[in-house]
Amino acid sequence: MPPEVHALHSLDLPYAVCGVTNPTHATLHLGHVTCPRCRRRFARRPRTSSSHQREAPWQREVLAAARTAGFLAYHTHDPRRSPEGFPDLILAHALPGRPLYGIELKTEDGATTDAQEAWLAAIGGSVGIVTAVWRPSMLTEVLAHLRGR
Repeated sequence: MPPEVHALHSLDLPYAVCGVTNPTHATLHLGHVTCPRCRRRFARRPRTSSSHQREAPWQREVLAAARTAGFLAYHTHDPRRSPEGFPDLILAHALPGRPLYGIELKTEDGATTDAQEAWLAAIGGSVGIVTAVWRPSMLTEVLAHLRGR
């Protein structure tokens, strides 16, 4: 095939096949794109500025603080197989009377989706469960919550 037909490696798109940017024209396979015309596979370019990558350091900081304060933490490592919008962290403490936290972590400019808002509202409506969106600028407040103050 001529190189212009298979120009996937030069495109900075999440998917592309044979120079066409139609998403139905591509079949995605674990980080690869398969051309349905010739069945050649091309590696997908990683996205360089995803909100997940920017939230990761914030998540590590919150998890470290939560564990230091005695919380057990749950985080879904592969959200593709979880319900859309489920909170990033579920934090539970062994001490009686401490609330269960359903936390959505966001960067300073990150916005919650409708699905995330729906989950936070549904979980937050239960007795003894606290839901919140935590941002890095809220570190003092986050630490106060985790310390039980």
